[in-house]
Amino acid sequence: MRLFRLILAAAILFIANYADGASLKQRRLSKKNINVTQLMRRIAPNANFGPSSTFADIDGPNGQLWYYTSDLKSKAIEHETSTEYILEEYTFNIYDADFKYVGSIHDKMRYAEDEVRVPGPVGGIDILPVMTKNFFNQDDKYEFVVSIAVNTITPGFNHYRSVVYSLGGEKETVTINRDSVDVQVEVDKPVVQYNSFVGDVLDASTENEENFYITFMSEIEPNTDDYWEMLSQCGSHYTTYSKANAEGQLTKVLAHDITYMTAQGNQESTPMIVTFARNGKAYALCPKYREPFFNEVNSYDEDLTVRPNNFLDIKLYELNATGSTLVATTSIPVNKMDGESVLATYYGIGSLRYGLDIDFDANGQPLYTVTRCDYVAATDDTSNYCYYIYDVNGNIVRTLFENADSNLSLQSIPGFDDQQMFVSYDDVEGYIYYMVDFSTGLNSKTTKINYLLDTGNEEPEVLMGNMDRVAIGDSYKYAIEMRTPVVDKEENDLMRIAWFNADGTFDHIDYINMGKQVNYAMPYMNGAALNPKLFNNDDAHEYMVLIKRGVSDNDSESQEELIVAQATSEENPYGKNLLHLTPHAEKGNLRNISLYPGSTEESARLMVLYYNQNNEMFSADFYNLPFGVEAGIEEIKANGTTSSEISFDGNTLTANGLDIKVYTINGAYVISGSNSLAVDMLPAGIYVAKAGKSVNKFIIK
Repeated sequence: MRLFRLILAAAILFIANYADGASLKQRRLSKKNINVTQLMRRIAPNANFGPSSTFADIDGPNGQLWYYTSDLKSKAIEHETSTEYILEEYTFNIYDADFKYVGSIHDKMRYAEDEVRVPGPVGGIDILPVMTKNFFNQDDKYEFVVSIAVNTITPGFNHYRSVVYSLGGEKETVTINRDSVDVQVEVDKPVVQYNSFVGDVLDASTENEENFYITFMSEIEPNTDDYWEMLSQCGSHYTTYSKANAEGQLTKVLAHDITYMTAQGNQESTPMIVTFARNGKAYALCPKYREPFFNEVNSYDEDLTVRPNNFLDIKLYELNATGSTLVATTSIPVNKMDGESVLATYYGIGSLRYGLDIDFDANGQPLYTVTRCDYVAATDDTSNYCYYIYDVNGNIVRTLFENADSNLSLQSIPGFDDQQMFVSYDDVEGYIYYMVDFSTGLNSKTTKINYLLDTGNEEPEVLMGNMDRVAIGDSYKYAIEMRTPVVDKEENDLMRIAWFNADGTFDHIDYINMGKQVNYAMPYMNGAALNPKLFNNDDAHEYMVLIKRGVSDNDSESQEELIVAQATSEENPYGKNLLHLTPHAEKGNLRNISLYPGSTEESARLMVLYYNQNNEMFSADFYNLPFGVEAGIEEIKANGTTSSEISFDGNTLTANGLDIKVYTINGAYVISGSNSLAVDMLPAGIYVAKAGKSVNKFIIK
């Protein structure tokens, strides 16, 4: 379920995604010393949380998504040049899928003698984003794991622990110092504590039974002073457990130790264990290099060189409630690619699509998607990404792609093979976007789209790598952001989205009106977000666009904004905003935007997270999707007209030759007429008028 959630950005200050000056300059739009005139639409949210120290979601029961806020109480110690925060109490408030309060976890911070602080004021502690029941004990209460990292008296050495609580479980009374006064407080008593971090959670539950496998990770401490031996011994223990027995003891099903020198891939960002569920069964994949990846060195100032004739050994286990069974062992040769500038060649599984990097053939034998890439001296970075499908015997059965600069997973569409977009450079054509089917790999059926689009201008237009595919009828199309927006005759900045057919042929360009004085902008190009039924129940596509807008004459001040808007059209030559959010006076600046599933398959939600820098608190607003009838509707001013087919003189609605229907702002039918309709007898309030293709608000005073 967590894959459904479409995280828009770690922060709305999306400039960080384009940190180099050239990229920022390319995204810069027209700067005009004018006021923003586009109509603001701040629809009332359907639910909100906060202010709180943090806000996040958690996988709840029955496939639902639950939420939590936190209240972290720290003691501030002022130093000459800094402030030190010592966490003393923590409270996590839990809410279900319908935003109803379920309960809280409250406890004091329990420091050991050699522990100093939890990094604060809000760092170093959080809830594991998965809740369980009957895993750590059998009391039938919801269980939550609080993960804590604690600084010790030894600089650079931390303690890690996972503290388990039952919601509504046993309490105990403790002494807490509040404002220099010791007080007796009732808190939640931990069920159990583990002196390690949760490194992986596999939810293999079915409709009839909850089935979790939790892997704890702890450091392997070297026991030698020899430099190479120390490097060779450093690593991590990975221990996977199934649920507790009647005595409350977890059942160990798999133990997997790995040293950092034998860790797969680039030994930094590639997972050391991959868990997944397939066809009702739970699996764990444990890959590592057979020998240390580098040759032996005697000191830190020696250059590392790659060990030749190594192998990536892959062990696949099937997990069950009492243990694990080795399903298959595969060995893949590991050799450095040719080239003077190639310092190392890495091999790994799980860095492309994690658990989806493992499949099974018609005979039930595993197939592995292996990522191979080179570490190049000239760029001091990895490049030449290649993706191959290996069988259980270590043979390449299919080439997915070779020599990619980067890649992007495209939206899964029922009835069609999953696709991955790979970016590669051709000396003749330049950069090309390849849309590759997983079942066939790189062959003649692969769709190609050049990054340059001929629109009839003097120079071709550049297409960004910000894209996805979108279900259209019984097929699909690709939507791709164009790098350079344009300015219309009213001096509005227009974001452009290019659409391509499934075969890669150009279809059309949509223009999204962002208003004036836009310095930077980035559209959210996710196929689920581009579903025309998501935000508004019609056939027009809506776009979510993050904007950094100048709010002063010389653009010395700016603010982050979000718009959800339809593109320009004959009916709406200036486009139509369904939602336009700006910084909130009390909640602060926009910080994060996400699409969430609702409590049913038919519902979805837009979450907008705000951050108030003054009090360092978060607030989250939720909007049910599609938006209500008030979204995107322009108001008809008395004695004024709009681009609508409806006019209003303060007493009468007029729509030449069209039927007119009037509704309350909540969608209840009120009155109707043809051509013209007197509405001065209606009670004071806001109403909605529909005529032809136009929908407008009007006010009776």
